[in-house]
Amino acid sequence: MASPSGAAAGSTSSRRRAGARWETCAIVGNSGTLLLQEQGQEIDAHEMVLRINNAPILRRWQPHVGSRTTISFMNQHHGLLLSRGAAPRHPGSLLMLFESAHDEVRNKLLPSLKKRFRTAQLLSPAFLVRAYTSWFKLRAMVQERELKRAGAPLPKALLRRKPMSGFFAAVFAAQVCDRIDLYGFANWTKG
Repeated sequence: MASPSGAAAGSTSSRRRAGARWETCAIVGNSGTLLLQEQGQEIDAHEMVLRINNAPILRRWQPHVGSRTTISFMNQHHGLLLSRGAAPRHPGSLLMLFESAHDEVRNKLLPSLKKRFRTAQLLSPAFLVRAYTSWFKLRAMVQERELKRAGAPLPKALLRRKPMSGFFAAVFAAQVCDRIDLYGFANWTKG
């Protein structure tokens, strides 16, 4: 189903109807900080639970990360792993690829995934363009603020060339959810 914003908003629930929104949504990131608290029941109590990039929900972690997944939201890399036979960690969930502006994703990866997962969908390319536009505007605002504050531009190493998966998940959820709670988000560091 498509929301008014153009974002794909497929449903795993028969009670959802065109244009309907979820009342409560949990976006579960992949940060190890999730293991510092037991929030699994709180996460699972949300009407919609979105997990990013096929994150594991092992039994021993479920008190921390929960066990339900409504939407498995993933980038091209993780979609490619699934298309090549990797095990899905959220069976029964809607699989949604968000890097829809890439021809390779639309023309090869999505059809390959649909052979294995009938629920596979692609986020609207128009929505993705709007999300990128918002991100570039936010990044410019941060750069301008830092320039005024410090008197010098931020080092290029501190500025990401593209947003992380969690940004796209949050922008998507803002289109289809009345209330959003974020879990497991922290600064990303390589290694």
